[in-house]
Amino acid sequence: MYRSKNYRASSHKLSSKWSTIMGPKQWRTTSEIEGRIAASAWQWLQTTSEPWAETAGVGIGLARALFSRFLLPNLVVKHRDCCWATLGRGKWAALVWPLVQTVQENGFSQFTFVCDESGRATWHNVLDVDDDYVVFPYEDVLATNGIVVH
Repeated sequence: MYRSKNYRASSHKLSSKWSTIMGPKQWRTTSEIEGRIAASAWQWLQTTSEPWAETAGVGIGLARALFSRFLLPNLVVKHRDCCWATLGRGKWAALVWPLVQTVQENGFSQFTFVCDESGRATWHNVLDVDDDYVVFPYEDVLATNGIVVH
């Protein structure tokens, strides 16, 4: 038979020996930042062949994944013919949105977001800082026709 009174776990206290069951805490507290770091690390492992091995020119090497830390939020990144707006970063990759670059008559570049099936936020890995990356800051402004990056 059930009691009519509800059980309140907060009003009961376990003895101190229960605090030693799992030992000292050696894990990180779950947070949005930790989730982003885990997602970027998972993407790195899924898209990189043998990321931990850099022997005899085979593999990328785990330390080179950390070059992605240079891509801070609110940057436009141009690498070869591709452009992205950085949205955030994890430890192992930067979260980016693809952009289309058009050059105006006055020589200034204008960037628009890709809004089709291929246009979605993805993780981007920087593997070499000596490569031809062009990076400059941007501001996002809400306009009548969407978000403008300038």
